[in-house]
Amino acid sequence: MIDPVAKALFNSSLYPAPINGNLINNALNTSANNFNANQYDIKIDYNISAKDRLYGRYSHALQKNPTLNTFALFGTSFSEAPIYSGLLNWTHTISQNLLNEARVGVNYVKLHNGTVFGSSVGNFGNTLGIANGNPSGIPGLLSLNFAGGLVSTIGNSEVTQRFPSTVIQFSDGLIITRGRHVFHTGFELWRDRINIFYSGNSGSLGNINFLNAFTSSAGPGSARLTARIILFLLVCSSETNSNTCVS
Repeated sequence: MIDPVAKALFNSSLYPAPINGNLINNALNTSANNFNANQYDIKIDYNISAKDRLYGRYSHALQKNPTLNTFALFGTSFSEAPIYSGLLNWTHTISQNLLNEARVGVNYVKLHNGTVFGSSVGNFGNTLGIANGNPSGIPGLLSLNFAGGLVSTIGNSEVTQRFPSTVIQFSDGLIITRGRHVFHTGFELWRDRINIFYSGNSGSLGNINFLNAFTSSAGPGSARLTARIILFLLVCSSETNSNTCVS
């Protein structure tokens, strides 16, 4: 009996129709990479008075590098790296012998990459009938792996990494002049805030690997691939908790 999940996948409008009569090389996926980077700086110098001077700077950078696929079930990978940095510096002359400089700044950097699915995919794992195929309502299709084939994977486990880092700095320095001697004193305060998220090696959706646990692995590569596809069609997974096969 053909697995109802496999049948639902092949009958889905998201599964590509063959473009020719061949058993292999009968579908196409076009992949495109975009690289977008924007950066600018804003600076200001303001002499408030003879004793006060203000300096400010803001730096902005954003890099986006998505990979797009025409086959919706491959998903779209993304890589983002925004950088925001701001600084405000105030210099005040207290007297001929005293000069104070106060500075506050914030730097934010985030590295964020992973894979997402388009809105047309929706909760496709649940739609196919895979139990808990979309945990917490995360859209997409978990990774179905057939090692050694022309197309070794359908879906994506959605491994996501997010590493944001914020550094907040405040410092104040006092310069004291006495004759031929100059003394520097002051303090500096730092606050590091790092909030890391990693979905784990299995990703947010997970994966199912179809190997050769229940069929012979002898023969050429095409035979071994056929064995893996048979495992999928007959509801067999060699990497599950039960390690069972239904035919």
